[in-house]
Amino acid sequence: MRTKRIKPDKLIWEIKKVKARLITITAMEDKGKFILLYQFDGKELMNIEIALPKKNPVVGSIIRIYPSATLYECEIHDLFGIEFEGNPNLEHNLFLEDHWKGGPPLSAAGKNA
Repeated sequence: MRTKRIKPDKLIWEIKKVKARLITITAMEDKGKFILLYQFDGKELMNIEIALPKKNPVVGSIIRIYPSATLYECEIHDLFGIEFEGNPNLEHNLFLEDHWKGGPPLSAAGKNA
């Protein structure tokens, strides 16, 4: 398995080159930033990794290339507050508004609430 680390502004360009099935998108917090890991299954397993700042994390949505990514992007948005530009479905699907008062539960705002 190989992992390619890229800058967030290169994500869409790199995703367009992938000729494999999207397995999942995973988000995690590491050393004061968010890490997004896009995992693909083709001839071999492949990861694309990007780092985002914890304050106002924004990245382009890949739903025009991989429509199924909307589920992953919505979940990550709900839990971490990461914005996926171009995804019109980013609503609070996992939590009631009362549960989101302090911000997403896994974001810096949510942890301080």
